[in-house]
Amino acid sequence: MSKSEGKLAWIAKNDSKQYEWAMRYLKAKSVDVSRIQSCADLVSLSLTWPDSSETRELVNMMKLAWRQKKLRDGRNGKRAYNFVLATSAKKQLDELAKGQGSSVTDALEKLISGKFDLQRIAEKQLKEIRSAEKSRADSDFYHLAATTLGALLSTTLVELSKYNIQLNEVKKACTEIMDPQQQEIEELFKQKKAELFTKLSFVEKWDVMKFKRLIKLPKNN
Repeated sequence: MSKSEGKLAWIAKNDSKQYEWAMRYLKAKSVDVSRIQSCADLVSLSLTWPDSSETRELVNMMKLAWRQKKLRDGRNGKRAYNFVLATSAKKQLDELAKGQGSSVTDALEKLISGKFDLQRIAEKQLKEIRSAEKSRADSDFYHLAATTLGALLSTTLVELSKYNIQLNEVKKACTEIMDPQQQEIEELFKQKKAELFTKLSFVEKWDVMKFKRLIKLPKNN
């Protein structure tokens, strides 16, 4: 780099982020950049700097800081780890990275992400299978319950029908009482009637006696 290019000619003219970073860096190093309006102004400013060890150190440290920033930005969402890996596994990882045309780190990330995705898919499928089995079991249970209830209801209706028939037969039999049974009923009626008047008090007996003739066995009995 010639002196005519300036000591900050490595700063890209169309990279606004690098320009803004350079301005902040120089301000932090107590460099007066108050009149700087563009990257060209910044490069022009560096032409006025003396060719001294202090200037060279400032420029070298600035370049180093920029490289470190780009490295940190490239690791956005990442961090460094130290772990022990078997030699054979490292060799296999190198071969995978070479086959993919990527770095070892990228190949390792793809392996982990792929394994994780497969595990998530397997868990989802297992959950769906369990849900389907539960639904099927519930359906079988309700079907069995409906079948059992239907059978019980059918049996109950049959028994109820039998009772209705038997009740009708009993009613029919009651309307066709034989003469000996009718005579027995009349005698029992008279006996109960007599017992009733015996238990009444004098006043009650006197009042009821007036209606004694009305207390009689109905003809349909």
